[in-house]
Amino acid sequence: MPRPSKRPRLALYRAKGRATTWVIRDGQRMRSTGCAEGDRAGAETKLAEYITGNTTKVCDALSVYMVEKIAHGARPLVGIAMVENLADFFGERTIGDIDGALLRDYANQRRSQGAARRELEVLAAAINYFKDAVGVARVTTELYRYFAADGRLLYVGVSLDALRRAKQHYKTADWIVGSTSVTFERYATREAALLAEAEAIRAERPVYNIVHAVRRRRVPAAAITDEHNTHVEQ
Repeated sequence: MPRPSKRPRLALYRAKGRATTWVIRDGQRMRSTGCAEGDRAGAETKLAEYITGNTTKVCDALSVYMVEKIAHGARPLVGIAMVENLADFFGERTIGDIDGALLRDYANQRRSQGAARRELEVLAAAINYFKDAVGVARVTTELYRYFAADGRLLYVGVSLDALRRAKQHYKTADWIVGSTSVTFERYATREAALLAEAEAIRAERPVYNIVHAVRRRRVPAAAITDEHNTHVEQ
């Protein structure tokens, strides 16, 4: 019967001619904390960050990266599409589950190896970004806006899970094909985000929102459903 694996733990690393430092031992892997022998408190903090990061679901790291980095890039919709591909494959796995074999499996199931390479680069960036930000308070409610190429505001919405909501829009919303950019604003509570959403719809008049809109518009969409807004062709 195999022995149960040990949890990640701290250990002192001594090497000839070098100062003794704290490292994190995780199975056969060893990771430097950058903390000297006398800095046990700093090493404990690094261990806590390491454990939190490695038990986090990949989809959570991707969602944070999408909202905080990709949405502010030059081609946000391209980045979001890559995040969706990654989330479909890795989403429910934890960061600690990722190894070389799993990455190869992902590359093999993609038709384009070039696309697979670019998407895995996004995955690595998302994980590194999330781990660097461990311990920072996260706002989980986003107000988002989708825009057309000519700058028209197409849609405003609110979601507790920006990645899941974006995937739903790509699958069900007719207007998504006309969008070329998306922005996100974070709010401390869902209530605050909903108030901001209502004000944005009234003041900015997005084409495809109905609830809170000043007036109804005719739009070339058969049926669009959102968490708070429903449109049926008239």
